[in-house]
Amino acid sequence: MKINVLDSSIYNLISAGEVVERPASVVKELVENSIDAGAKSVKIEVFSGGKSKIRVTDDGAGIAKDDLLTAFLPHATSKIHKKDDLFSIQTLGFRGEALPSIASVSQMTIISKPKDAINGYSISIKDGKSTIPTEAAAKTGTTVLVDRLFYNAPARKKFLKSPRTEMGLISDLLAKYIVAYPQVAFRLENGKHTIFNSSGRGNRQNALFEAYGKNIAEQMIPFDLGFLSPPSLNRNNRAQYHFFINGRPVHSRELSLVVDEAYFSFMPAHRYPIVFLFLDL
Repeated sequence: MKINVLDSSIYNLISAGEVVERPASVVKELVENSIDAGAKSVKIEVFSGGKSKIRVTDDGAGIAKDDLLTAFLPHATSKIHKKDDLFSIQTLGFRGEALPSIASVSQMTIISKPKDAINGYSISIKDGKSTIPTEAAAKTGTTVLVDRLFYNAPARKKFLKSPRTEMGLISDLLAKYIVAYPQVAFRLENGKHTIFNSSGRGNRQNALFEAYGKNIAEQMIPFDLGFLSPPSLNRNNRAQYHFFINGRPVHSRELSLVVDEAYFSFMPAHRYPIVFLFLDL
């Protein structure tokens, strides 16, 4: 059988599958880019559960005109410069795959302006081809518009759930980031409806209230690694086990077992606490 070298338009689609599973994946990657850019305010606008359009706007460092095209090359990143950097990663994203992966399965437009730049610039990417940067009115920061997600990958689009379900996944994700980054003001809009509008005051207890409501926030017990619920506040599954390592939300069987064991003698059978653990390694 003849060995064939795949065209970039094909391997970009394959690579996108590792990064972009659904609208929440897009929001995750773009929000993490905003946080890594030092944003103090991040606005996420979602339409049809992200299936038709997602727009993320931040007031972070911005992308210079000359870097806009480079940002869409595979493995292009501002966060890794030498191999030793891999052993002390302090950012949420670092592989340089998010933007090109998202762009390969959508129609994307970016408008960005660094703080010291006179003008902002915009580029659009469709079918793997980008326009040249053109001047655009912009405030300091970056706006990324993702249109028609999976328009060229119908098999993936077919497996997306209803707009309500996809929106629920995005809301769950943003709630985690509101608590993990209380110093950032997040605003999540679903069409004309505001889901979250956190203050960004830097108080994690207040952020817990903004993300999860008064009932949960007032009952949670703060301690040096986060928050724990009293045994009286419980759920029928482990969906409210929230673990963060270096600010990144993670799933951890090991940490789940630790929580199970700690609550074992206090909790009714088949009931589970609400936990937020923030670990720095």
